Amino acid sequence: MAEHSVTMLRISIDAKATIPIGDFSRRGKSRVNVRAVDHDFLPEQKVTPFGILLPEMGESFFYLTQSSITSDFIADCLVDFWDEVKHRFPLVNTLFLNYLKAYDS
Repeated sequence: MAEHSVTMLRISIDAKATIPIGDFSRRGKSRVNVRAVDHDFLPEQKVTPFGILLPEMGESFFYLTQSSITSDFIADCLVDFWDEVKHRFPLVNTLFLNYLKAYDS
């Protein structure tokens, strides 16, 4: 549907698990000598990644938040994304969001 329309752009959105930020080790593996704590109980902060994908073009746009992923945050990301790319799609007036249903195994 969206793939064949010049007025629609198909995008996919997704949020990932929160990431602790700090001087943590990577299970003792590193390419350089670094000083790190061996547990991540008290991270300096946490961020949650949110991404927008243009499936037909294989392009990704990433955003980070220190708060929860809310509908306001998603809307702000979509506005920022569209402001960044709209010049490339002058005929598009509709963003078509992919819906991925999670299935029980």
